[in-house]
Amino acid sequence: MTTNGTCAALTKAGEPCQRKPSLTGYCSTHNPENIAKHEQKRQRLEKEKQTALTQGKTLREILTVMRITCKGKGWRVSAGHFDEKSGRHASLEVSRNFDRGGIQDTVHGKLDVTLRKDGSLRYSLEGTSSYKYGLEDLIAAIQTDLYQAFSIPLREEGAPLTASEEALQKLELLLRRFHRIAHQLTQRHDNQPTLIIQNEYDVQDLLHAQLLALFDDVRAEDPVPIQAGSSSRIDFLLKQEKIMIEVKMTRAGLRDRDVSNQLIIDIERYRAHPDGHTLVCFVYDPNQYLKNPQSLENDLSRKHDHLTVKVIVCSP
Repeated sequence: MTTNGTCAALTKAGEPCQRKPSLTGYCSTHNPENIAKHEQKRQRLEKEKQTALTQGKTLREILTVMRITCKGKGWRVSAGHFDEKSGRHASLEVSRNFDRGGIQDTVHGKLDVTLRKDGSLRYSLEGTSSYKYGLEDLIAAIQTDLYQAFSIPLREEGAPLTASEEALQKLELLLRRFHRIAHQLTQRHDNQPTLIIQNEYDVQDLLHAQLLALFDDVRAEDPVPIQAGSSSRIDFLLKQEKIMIEVKMTRAGLRDRDVSNQLIIDIERYRAHPDGHTLVCFVYDPNQYLKNPQSLENDLSRKHDHLTVKVIVCSP
């Protein structure tokens, strides 16, 4: 505390502050507690700003896909609203002229879009004119294009899963539980003989049996069109669901970098398959050789041109 009745701090110019101090010995401007509070507030606002910028970029990418879809379907699009502060809410105005036997009708609609904090997307298309025909077809086209443009399927809230999405969901649940099933097989009554997973072929044999319990048309070692003079075969093809499955099993000489490099080659090769829209790369890591399995999943699970890739690592 000062003895001359002035603040104990120095100004930016390096001179003693002449303002009246509080019991802390500092004026309100130089009070360390106030300075700390202001700094916390500044950091919070900066974090909110950066979050809004990131979310805003994602939302703008989504809106771009929606605009392209609308224009491709013959609809006019104009900007309605974009929440710059949060980067999570926006709307578009759409309209289109319809000719009904020589009579021109104009349909207007409002497309509301919300990017939630958990990363999920909610959107709806409401008619704002007396006539509303064409809107159902437009929202269906938007859903299709969003699914093709993003690695994670996006759809209206409450909308049912498509057949492909439902199949992918069942497959992922099966693969995430693969180790539990493999371990249970070793717990035979009276130590009866069983399948012990020792290599990649064992993984394929067990997985093949599991796939047959869930899907009707499971094709093993389905050929892929020849590229650069060499041929290859995908481990499994779910023909009706258009899902390809590639199996890997880690070992002492096949760890993070090696698995990643092999999958990159596989992804490039399997893009040529005419019946596969989705490639699921299943990596079984029973001995936990992978140091960062989550990174492996995140780095490659995305859209590769027209092919949607999802990497699933299963370990104890």
